[in-house]
Order: sequence, then structure tokens, then C-alpha cells
Amino acid sequence: MVVPALFVTGETLPADDHTIRIRLFSELKPERLIFTPADGDYLIEVDGEEKGFVRTAEPLLVFRYGDRLAVKGGTLSGILSDSISIIPDGGTRFSLEIPGVEDSRRYYDDRLMVNLDGNLFFIVNKTSVERYLPGVVEAEGGNGIEDEFFRVQAVIARTYAYRNLDRHISDNYNLCDGVHCQAYYGKTGMAVIKSAVEATRGLVLTDSDTILVNALFHSNCGGETLSSGQVWLAQGSHLVSVRDPYCREMSNSIWRTTIPLQEWITYIYQFRESGRGSEGDIFRFEQPDRQEMLAISGYRPIPLREIRERFMLRSAFFSFVKEGDTLLVSGRGFGHGVGLCQQGAMVMAARGYNYRQIASFYYNGVMVVHIDDARYPETF
Repeated sequence: MVVPALFVTGETLPADDHTIRIRLFSELKPERLIFTPADGDYLIEVDGEEKGFVRTAEPLLVFRYGDRLAVKGGTLSGILSDSISIIPDGGTRFSLEIPGVEDSRRYYDDRLMVNLDGNLFFIVNKTSVERYLPGVVEAEGGNGIEDEFFRVQAVIARTYAYRNLDRHISDNYNLCDGVHCQAYYGKTGMAVIKSAVEATRGLVLTDSDTILVNALFHSNCGGETLSSGQVWLAQGSHLVSVRDPYCREMSNSIWRTTIPLQEWITYIYQFRESGRGSEGDIFRFEQPDRQEMLAISGYRPIPLREIRERFMLRSAFFSFVKEGDTLLVSGRGFGHGVGLCQQGAMVMAARGYNYRQIASFYYNGVMVVHIDDARYPETF
């Protein structure tokens, strides 16, 4: 496999691991942070030159000062720079905290880089894929407890990382730590997750041509997943609709909510065409199986995902009926419904299915291969 720029085998890493740059606190967009070594010392490079160090438990403050970065702490005091790198010198773990943001402390491995680019304050963790993945699996894996569930989630997360490693390449990092890429809130303390990542080390999902797939997932499909073409324009041969008997008794399988009737009427009338269908039709809709559109006589078809987004519903798998001055909405599932259903996968794992069987159930025609034997999509 040819490894693109910014994503290379580390000099001190195993051959099946690679360095990766993750932008941290990307959704908070802070302009200051506190770095604290949890163990060991760290060297501080300022604009590419070694300027000092910080020891275990000594806080280092990095913040915007006009159009420069200011660094205070350790052996440095009030130095200004355009970029800094904080490099392990015996240290293996550090914490980051955003001043003034409650519960913002997180722990990370390896190197930290901070720089300004115009008005943007970039905090980047340079680490390895295999050390990054446990934190992703914890953040994205929900409340699963089964080894095989975490193993399939690890393979999915690894597949995503390699397939999307150029997503932020123009800003000199690979992925962000928010939902735009994969949630990543630092190191996990869960041994079962660390074990799952190690047990699947280097393994990814590909199609029959060994091309990395788009391994989408969601919380609960309500008993039936969607094909990708039913939700987005792009159709993936591995992302087809699957009848799922496993998730139906789980917590996110069934839900209810209400919409104020007048709010619904105002919304639906935007789609009314010349002529007029039955008024009652706008207050009653049954969806026993997955559908794509709300089709009412006298109205333009409305994609159900648009209704979901407009009224912040848990999924687009819902029915509704008028009840007094509200629209009672009864739904199934949680999320976009494409790919692996996490709660269904949890049940499969509890019933003895292994991670390869779980992946094959939700993704059509996929293979589990080592990343060195995988290929990138042509659009990479």
C-alpha cells in the first residue's frame, strides 16, 4: 500500500502502524490550553528550535497573544512564537485542558503541536493509528460490553481513518476529533476496548477488489437498515438494506414525540401544489417498512430525512397521526439507518457471533484484510 503524505510509518512504530495527525477540541475552537505531563518530561520546540522543557505535573499555558502564540510555564516564560511542538523526552502521557470549560481535561499520547494559521488556532496530536483507535472506539461505540462488538467497531474506525486520511490535508492534519470525522476524546481506560483494538490490529474492511469501503454505522435501525442510495446520492454496493431482527428490543428501537399541529401545517403547506388533496392526508402517515418519501396527493414528495432534520427526530423511520392540537409521531430506530446497526451488533455479539460475521451481516460483500493489502478509492 502506498501511504500518502502526512500519514507515514513512524520511525519507532511497528511496520503495521502509521503516524496520524488529529486536530483536538475542533468543535470548541479554543484560543488557549493547559498542557500538563502526566508522567516524564517533555521538550518544547518553538518555531522549530528547542527552547526548554516541562516536567511531570508542571502546567504549561499556550494561548493566542495578538497574532502570535504565547507560552508560559516549565522553563519558559512569556515567549512568543508562530508554532510550538511539545515532544516526549521520557514522558508517555499528557493531559490537555481548556481554561474556563468545565470537564474539558483529556489525556493523550505522543506529541502535541500548536500553531496559528490566520485566525485559526490549531491544536494537533501527532500519534499512531493504533494508539488513536481505542479513544475513538470508546467515543463512538456507545455502551457496548461485548468483546466482539468492540472488535467490529475497531475495524470500522480503522477503516474510516485510513479511507479518510486526506480529509483535512490542506490544513496539515488528517482528521478532526469531532463528529465531522470520528469522535475522539483522548485515551480510554477500558481494558476491553484496548484488547479489541489489539486483537484486530491493522485490519480493515474492503470490497471484493480490496478497496477500502465507507463503513457507515448508526445507533439503531429499528429493524431494517437503509441502502446508502436511499439517504444520499452516492450508492455503495456494500451499503444495502438489511432486515435486522437483533435490535428491535433495544433501547433506541422505539420512540415517540409530538409536533405542534400549527407548526406542522405551516411546514407541510410549503409543498402544496395547484389543486388540493384530502386535508386529512397531511395528518396521517403509516410507514410499516422503510420508505424514502412522504407522498401526499396534491403535495410535492418530501424526503423523510428532510422531515427528520427539520423536526430533529431520532430517525426517518416514523409514522404520525393527528391527536388533538398535536401531531403524534411514532418512530423506530436512531440515526441515519445506513450500514452497521450498533445495538443490533451488540445483540449479535452477545449471541456468539464474531466480529467478522457481524461485519458481513451489515455490509454486503465485504472482506476483512490487513491495511497493507488494501487499496484506496480512485477518488482519493
